[in-house]
Amino acid sequence: MVVTLPIDPMVAIFLAIGIAVIVGAINGASVAILDIHPIIATLSTSTVITGIALTIRPTPGGGVPAWLAASVGYDVAGIPGELLWCMLAMAAALYLLERTKFGLYVFAIGGSAENARLAGINVIRVTIMSYVTCSFFAATAGLFMAVRISSGDALIGLPFTLTAITAVALGGTQFTGGLGGAKGTLLGCMPLAFLSNGMNLLNVSPFLQSILSGLLLLVAVGFSRRKTVRI
Repeated sequence: MVVTLPIDPMVAIFLAIGIAVIVGAINGASVAILDIHPIIATLSTSTVITGIALTIRPTPGGGVPAWLAASVGYDVAGIPGELLWCMLAMAAALYLLERTKFGLYVFAIGGSAENARLAGINVIRVTIMSYVTCSFFAATAGLFMAVRISSGDALIGLPFTLTAITAVALGGTQFTGGLGGAKGTLLGCMPLAFLSNGMNLLNVSPFLQSILSGLLLLVAVGFSRRKTVRI
């Protein structure tokens, strides 16, 4: 929404990311310090932010500069620019989770916050930074969507909520924490993408697609069993 406002594009980009960082910090502090359940904390801020976005732009509109739209509208050796940006985001997530101390600490806290604290990890700080990082990636995804459709739509991301959760569950990430990763999530996205494209080609109702996605999530979580902690 912010990037489509009639202000300097670079200012809008940094403003959007800055807002996301603040929201992430609020979410993280709510969970780590106030001990609010993560779903309640994030659902509350999501509702507030959606309301603010709808107040700013009740209906889809606005636009993005041509140079910003061109940042994804190209091919490299037949590979669409959109796919290259997605690959870059995946590479960043893989590096962050598997090659840094921060990623190690995230898995440790997910496995057992108390054990992580006894091992000397600052649980509160790492938890807050986890939510800030999540919000940063969410903001970049929002910018990506705005650039792709060349307009602002406060509700465009809502249909992806259940899909994202389903992809994570199918990829083997344990919602209880400690197990999972970006590779599994990527693999979890593939069957959903094939299923969605196939149903679109068959003219399956979007409502039925939503039902199937919900059933997939139920099956993925139901057959998921936590056996060992990664670290």
